[in-house]
Amino acid sequence: MPEITISMAAGRTDEQKAGMMRDITQALVKNLGVEADKMPEITVSMAAGRTDEQKAGMMRDITQALVKNLGVDADAVVIQINEAPLAHKMKGGKTFVERKAMQNK
Repeated sequence: MPEITISMAAGRTDEQKAGMMRDITQALVKNLGVEADKMPEITVSMAAGRTDEQKAGMMRDITQALVKNLGVDADAVVIQINEAPLAHKMKGGKTFVERKAMQNK
């Protein structure tokens, strides 16, 4: 299954996002022979530090959201979590380690 990552500025409507996802799905089906019911594959990128229970709960909730909103079978949903160590992720010019240290002061 191909992986597609989309980054965009805020301000797009739900209709625009849904249309984009629909058209990308159709492009994969048409050009690569990907079966639409084999989608979606979700990749979650986040800072490390959550428990396995938190991550499993999040993945279950994401699966149910896709089942509910896209009408796919739960067995078709694939979710992968990519975690970055806190020292390897930065926001506002400070690593997450630095941000956490500032919060603990």
